[in-house]
Amino acid sequence: TVKLEHVDDGDQAVKMTKEQKITVVLMNCNMPKKDGWTATAEIRAWENNCKDSHRTAIIALTASTTLSDRQRCFDVGMDDYIAKPIQIRPVLELVTKWGSFSGPPELMPGQPPPATAGALR
Repeated sequence: TVKLEHVDDGDQAVKMTKEQKITVVLMNCNMPKKDGWTATAEIRAWENNCKDSHRTAIIALTASTTLSDRQRCFDVGMDDYIAKPIQIRPVLELVTKWGSFSGPPELMPGQPPPATAGALR
């Protein structure tokens, strides 16, 4: 089963990810209070420093389609990227891809090579 959760800003996204076992986050890059890039960087830092955490798949949602903004998503630790306006089929495909992954982070599908480099439970 899939459970959907919604938060209104980046602070809430970080808090929910720390408090619940979230499998996939659809992270809006432009949110109030804390943007998605900053929220993702905080989540990754927390995962790296917390021995009881797991790696949460984070998929960027952004209206920007520039290569530099896409790269920025990967640089802060996002795993995949969808440009707005979003369509449901690609979102479902990415959620299925990332939600079913259970291996180590470096083997996650679509992980950008190191040189280039919203939540479901």
